[in-house]
Amino acid sequence: MKKIKVSTLAVTIALATWSMPASAVPISWNAGTADWFMAGNWTPMQVPTNLDDASVNNAGTANANGSVQVNELNIGRVTSAASATGTVNVTSGNLTGNGAGSLHVGLTDNQAPGILAGDANGTLSVDGNV
Repeated sequence: MKKIKVSTLAVTIALATWSMPASAVPISWNAGTADWFMAGNWTPMQVPTNLDDASVNNAGTANANGSVQVNELNIGRVTSAASATGTVNVTSGNLTGNGAGSLHVGLTDNQAPGILAGDANGTLSVDGNV
């Protein structure tokens, strides 16, 4: 009987964990002008997927020769007093989100009163569908 309870508990935990939605992972571009699909150009070192929030805010240019799918894409998005600039070029492919994410290009987020926001400059070029 005790063995059945442990097995039932293990199955219950496994099912609860499996059914939990994955949260988006923030991934930042750390290169200058380089290939979107190279893991070493991102921090942490992984190419963003449809579950991730990708940001190009370091004045770099991410070039994707093929389709890109992300949860959220931030290009030149300012969330503090620092300035942010970035460019993403998608050629021979599409840029798609997972349906719950968003696209921010050259966005200065609302700041609390008395806090100065930096300059936000972003460029998005897609040779395909967005």
